[in-house]
Parts: sequence; structure tokens; C-alpha cells
Amino acid sequence: MPELSRHAARATPRPITLVDYLMTSVEERLQEIFRGVFNLPAGADVVRCRQIDTPEWDSMAHVSLMAAIEGEFGVTIDAGDSLTLTSYDSMRLYLEDHGV
Repeated sequence: MPELSRHAARATPRPITLVDYLMTSVEERLQEIFRGVFNLPAGADVVRCRQIDTPEWDSMAHVSLMAAIEGEFGVTIDAGDSLTLTSYDSMRLYLEDHGV
């Protein structure tokens, strides 16, 4: 196994900013909600999850997803908005737009 150069050994990663930490935390929590509602294994990639492509995402799962997100993030999702939240990405952007 090759040794690291002295320069590489001294290199330090970029510090994590508060914004980085909060976004990671929000995204990780949101991903865990998706995995839980759709009964997916730990670590399953949900970033590309869309209602149209996810057989488990029926009307009851959608209600459960909205309730779980409201409870976790302290937001209220009105019925009109919930009809447009049909993907992981749309939910992530919704939370971002609402200051989460």
C-alpha cells in the first residue's frame, strides 16, 4: 500500500458550514421518512423516488408521507400543495421554500 506524501497527510478537508450541516440533516431525515413510509431497506436511494414510479406510493402512503413530514419538520402542508408533492425532489424543494 503506497504511503501518503507529507503534503497529502497535512491536507485538511473543507470545514462543514452550518448550512451544510442543516441541509444534510434535513435531507437525511427526509430520506429516512421516505424509506419508512415505503418500507424500503436502510440506505436505499430515494432521491429519485417519484409517485408514478413507486408502486407502494398509493393514496394511503401519500397521506402517511405528508403526516410524517409535517410531524418531523413542523410544517403544515395544505391539501392543494400535497397534490403537487409527488416526488422526493418536490418535497425537498417544498421544505426548502418553507424555511426548513
